[in-house]
Amino acid sequence: MDAITPRVDGRERTVAVAVVTYRRPHGLQRLLDSLALLDACAAPWTQIEPIVVDNDPDESAKDVVALAPTPTRYVVEPEPGISAARNRAIAEAIDAGAGWIAFIDDDETVTSNWLNELLAVAEGESADAVIGAVRYHHPEGTPGWFVGLGVFADQLVTDEDGFYFTTNNTLLRIDPSPIEPPLFDPRFGLTGGSDHHLGARLRQAGRTVAYAPASFADEIVLPERVGLRSAMQRLLRNGNVMVRVDLATAEYDGTPEAKVRARAGLEGLARIGLGVVRAARQSPDGAEGVARGLRTSVVGAGQILASVGATVEEYRRESEAP
Repeated sequence: MDAITPRVDGRERTVAVAVVTYRRPHGLQRLLDSLALLDACAAPWTQIEPIVVDNDPDESAKDVVALAPTPTRYVVEPEPGISAARNRAIAEAIDAGAGWIAFIDDDETVTSNWLNELLAVAEGESADAVIGAVRYHHPEGTPGWFVGLGVFADQLVTDEDGFYFTTNNTLLRIDPSPIEPPLFDPRFGLTGGSDHHLGARLRQAGRTVAYAPASFADEIVLPERVGLRSAMQRLLRNGNVMVRVDLATAEYDGTPEAKVRARAGLEGLARIGLGVVRAARQSPDGAEGVARGLRTSVVGAGQILASVGATVEEYRRESEAP
């Protein structure tokens, strides 16, 4: 593992909180209100003003940020996609003098000790990235079968989580960068998964990824996200991204692409069959039991799609549809 040369200009212990947003004004407002209640950073850390990257060219978040309880940097990233917006957030943070960035989603809120918990783990474990926990709150009346799918299952992190690397509650070293930029691959801009890919690259490079189980973010699952179609789309995307991340990281470790695709296709077929069997066996449990089985099958279908070169673009906007 190549050594990372510490900066001597104060960046090494300076952090910026960053939010990528796209047309979620109410969620963004709740988040900014919670960020205003954060505990002061424990020494030797310093926090600079939060950064909001609006991925909407119409600047739909501008008025919300203008009313934020604390001064907040607002920028627009016109290139569509989560990767472009995240990379812009990193560029803005470095420009503002930060060596670290704490990503949080625009539909979450944080506890007052959220950031300090991430920073303490980074300090204590000499980590290059730290993943916090996320608790999901389903709307009243959410059917049991939807909960059984586990689409929004609590993300209570442990050292055994391995592949599961997300940026909905993550602290990341950015200057000096732990790996070759850009950190978020544009190929995952409309599909999601650039964070999973980043996690795989970090581990491949021998960087330290640590976990902060006491750093909590809370997400209220919106009613429009509770439904069979949205759930199937998300699970299909998850399986698809798993394989596409494997294909992308194979570029660095020399694994033949054909081998990755063949393995993914076989795993996908196995998952589909296993899911059908599970659903049949759990049918006495009702819709919730069947849903748990079908979850496996849908993820497998996503793997098969990726094995033949198809992508599931969950974040494609209507104006960009072919």
